[in-house]
Amino acid sequence: MNKILEFLEEAGIFYFATTEDSQPHVRAFGFVMEHNDRLYFGIGNHKPCYEQLKSNPRFELCAYDKENDISMRLTGVIEFDNAYETIQYVFQHSHFLSKLYGDPAGPQFVPFYVKNGEAVFETQQGEKWSEYI
Repeated sequence: MNKILEFLEEAGIFYFATTEDSQPHVRAFGFVMEHNDRLYFGIGNHKPCYEQLKSNPRFELCAYDKENDISMRLTGVIEFDNAYETIQYVFQHSHFLSKLYGDPAGPQFVPFYVKNGEAVFETQQGEKWSEYI
């Protein structure tokens, strides 16, 4: 999992895809972290992505390392984690999320982690390798 996390952190922005009524939806994400040996992302419960993942927890994301000319696609299933300890940990380690979701009366941030994930790394020359979560 460390190589996947490092790749996403280096990319800074990556593109996360869900589906709704068989229509793909892709959006930019920037939050990723490791917690309890799991790869975590998160979303506000007011966003369509949240409802899409509730209906279908399968996802794919894509990131690109321009310097090394390597792309990564990560697929898997997510599991929401509403545990207070997890949310507290996330907010302690991500100050920009505290600014976005700090008001208890506002939208709530919902962390989720990847289960049964496979990351496929590929160079433009066609070399491929996989890492698993």
